[in-house]
Amino acid sequence: MGNAIDTLIKDSIFLSRPSQFADELIRLCINEQDIVKSRAMSLRTLMSSNLAVFNAFFESLEQYSLHYPSIAKIKNPLTKVELEVFEQINRSRLLSATSIDRLERREREFLNSLDQLNENEQVVKIFWQKLAHNLSFPFKFKLEKLLFEVVLPSYSYTGSSFNWHIDNLKDQIKVFVPFHDVKAEEGAMVFFPNTELFETLPLEMKSKIMNIFSLVNDKTSVLNHLESYIVQALSKGATFEHLTLNRDEIAIFNSRVIHSGSQVKSTPRYGVTFYLNVESKRNRILNCFNE
Repeated sequence: MGNAIDTLIKDSIFLSRPSQFADELIRLCINEQDIVKSRAMSLRTLMSSNLAVFNAFFESLEQYSLHYPSIAKIKNPLTKVELEVFEQINRSRLLSATSIDRLERREREFLNSLDQLNENEQVVKIFWQKLAHNLSFPFKFKLEKLLFEVVLPSYSYTGSSFNWHIDNLKDQIKVFVPFHDVKAEEGAMVFFPNTELFETLPLEMKSKIMNIFSLVNDKTSVLNHLESYIVQALSKGATFEHLTLNRDEIAIFNSRVIHSGSQVKSTPRYGVTFYLNVESKRNRILNCFNE
């Protein structure tokens, strides 16, 4: 099978037929992952120098992706009392070493496992159990990590109202739990709908994804900030929306959607985000390119 990869890389007939090249490469990724991994850098370099081949690959990749909407909102499964306890846990974790008036921008804490919670924080596990029970995803998932966070009114993005980015080239789901109403003027996330779909993107954004893929593959956060000319191209074809939430709602969103935080103007925004790893053929295929 190693010869099959070498043929794919060197054969000008394959390269002159981008769709055929992409389909054959994806087939090898699914069936011979280790062999493709052994040529990961060569394949990424090749695709970064051939936009037609790269576009064909990511267009074909869509059929193996999770077709989960940009954003979904559902009712928080916790009772009012449980949600209040959850909020106190968030505050105590973030402010254990200081006070809110001493924070300058924002404070965050990641946990890689629910096992890192102490015995007084069991309501977080209760939330996760209720959420996992209520989610009707047609795919398997598991908790990767969770983020406790507070964003302060003084926090803003340098030189811009927004910091547009994508979180991942892979399939990933994030769940955001607010502890108060999130209004458009109070730190609501903003997003361009349907931008998790490669075919909807302008050429400038496709080129950006090619750059990310060729240099870091799925370690997207290294290069995920979008330059102003890309945002301008996106704005020509779509209008961004605000993700507003009531206190008793949670947001579930596709990590591939193009989005940004926004400035909190008067009230600190507390919230917890759950990151979900999912099983999909798209992720299995992209894993092939991690050398």
